Amino acid sequence: MQATSLRRSAVLAFFYFGAVLIGLYAVVGALTAAFLEDRVLIRRLEIEVEEYLERLERLPRGQSLAPPSTRFMRGHIGLDSVPADLQPWVSGKPDGFYEVGEDVPGSSQPFVVAIRELPNDRGRLFLFYEVTRLGVRIEVGSIAIVLGSGAVVVGLLGVWWGRRLAARLVAPVVHLADTVERSPTSVLAARIGAEDYPIEVAQLAGALRDALGRIESFIQRERSFTRNASHELRTPVTAARGAAELLASRLPEGDERAGRQLERISRAVTRMEEIIEAFLWLAREDGSGPAERCHPAALMPEIIAQHRDLLGDRPVEVRLDLDPELEVTVPKAVFAIVAGNLVANAFYNTLEGEVEIGLGDEALRIADTGTGIPAEQVDRLSEPFVSGRSGFGHGLGLAIVSEICERFGWSLRVVPREPHGTSAVVRFAA
Repeated sequence: MQATSLRRSAVLAFFYFGAVLIGLYAVVGALTAAFLEDRVLIRRLEIEVEEYLERLERLPRGQSLAPPSTRFMRGHIGLDSVPADLQPWVSGKPDGFYEVGEDVPGSSQPFVVAIRELPNDRGRLFLFYEVTRLGVRIEVGSIAIVLGSGAVVVGLLGVWWGRRLAARLVAPVVHLADTVERSPTSVLAARIGAEDYPIEVAQLAGALRDALGRIESFIQRERSFTRNASHELRTPVTAARGAAELLASRLPEGDERAGRQLERISRAVTRMEEIIEAFLWLAREDGSGPAERCHPAALMPEIIAQHRDLLGDRPVEVRLDLDPELEVTVPKAVFAIVAGNLVANAFYNTLEGEVEIGLGDEALRIADTGTGIPAEQVDRLSEPFVSGRSGFGHGLGLAIVSEICERFGWSLRVVPREPHGTSAVVRFAA
């Protein structure tokens, strides 16, 4: 859904409201103009008839008076003097005022007609007033000019007032957004609560404060759990290392099988210590700490050795292309988790062929000729409990790698290889 601006929405609302008002104004104005036009014409005929009757009363009995006649008005005494095309329409009608439309046969102009019985048996007066097309056009044009001018004025006023009102209405929301954006997390809740917002924005600010409180509480619980769990794990890991060293010192000479097993135990203990150290580092308030730098090329042999047992006796060749000059600003333990999970995935899923591990150009690249990734799971590999191959772990390895990459601003890309296999690339540059 496309995002919209509250200010723009408010201005458009005023504009549309103004347009509706202008439309109603135009309809009412047109109806009023038509009504007044009819009333003016009828009133004019009334005056003409009254003046004619007054002049007629002043004449001696027996004398006649010509009916009113002008350019647009024609008077007739008696039905026989009325034009033949109009006689059927006015014949038999009582005294009054009537409108004759353009549908009258033979007539090209609409009329307003006054019919009046004259005193002293002098016949009936038929007074026709022609509503010319020219007059109508002039009136319609005048109305259009008035309505158009009103529309422009109302539209400009609506946009101007809408912008002003929208700015005033949106200002508290904009101020709240600026406060949220510019304030450190530690003081954000206090700054939101210290402002005097309108009721509606205050409700939003209150909801933000509550959400911040819940999020902060959750983060604190997560960090506390990570610290406590890592701290409690140190004791058994230290015990395991001490026991392994004691066994190694008492191991009979020539017992290579037991020596290999003790070496595996020692490497597993080392990996556990690295994981604990990394989790403790990630559990810090902002992930900050000493700006440790490591040389990944120096760490990779040990990381490969820790996971080589996953290959077993399979015909898999491990190829290395390591840049010894590459440095990454990250604790060694954190890099070991990232590289170790990716190496473990490649070793486990490769039944034959090769695993290529490269370091250079600010990136770690691991490509294998293994079983590959199902197409429907490519976009979900960084989610917890989603594994590229059933039966391998719990699907947390890539989720942990993805979280670490997000913390450091790295990018992680895992894609299938052709004809089969998987390629994983971690770019250390932001």
